Amino acid sequence: MYHAIQKKHFTFNTCWEILRQSCKWDEFQSKKSTQHADPCSNPPSEYEVSQSNQNNAVHEQPSNTSTRPIGTKAAKEKLKNQTTHDSRFDEMAANQSKIVEVLSTISTRTIQRDEQKAIDREQKAAERRRRAEDREEQLKLLSMMNEREQQNEDYKIMLMDMTILNPMQMAYYEDLQRQILFRTTNRLPSKVPYLWVSSIGLII
Repeated sequence: MYHAIQKKHFTFNTCWEILRQSCKWDEFQSKKSTQHADPCSNPPSEYEVSQSNQNNAVHEQPSNTSTRPIGTKAAKEKLKNQTTHDSRFDEMAANQSKIVEVLSTISTRTIQRDEQKAIDREQKAAERRRRAEDREEQLKLLSMMNEREQQNEDYKIMLMDMTILNPMQMAYYEDLQRQILFRTTNRLPSKVPYLWVSSIGLII
């Protein structure tokens, strides 16, 4: 084909060795084969037939499909990229592990803090109940002391010698004795009449 077009022999064998394995050459060769099959086209020359036979023989041979090995620099770069990728993956995994550990620690501390708060609330509630019970006990004790003191005062008033009192004092103590009898009979709250007695300077 080159001889038919250029009218001289082909001398670029090195280029041909590269070109014959190119996909573009295969497409061009397919088109040329179709044109040669056309009965209206001119018959090929002897050189063209020879070249076509050589090309067919070349194409019939199995092509070298093995890929070209990468160079040393490319291999180092690939290894570097792979190492960097692995390092980043390991770093991400370590960070994720740390995050999980931190979240677990926070969760544990939160649970412990909530439990401690519940214990503190229970202790405060128990302390309030204890104080309320203590106040109630103190009130009961104070009431008993007041009642006992009132009984002692009532007992002294009831046993008082009226013969040594003047009419006004006698009338006052008689009224107190009636109140004591009424209160004792009807179980009314105790009063403290001895304060009145002390205020007028009487000796019991």
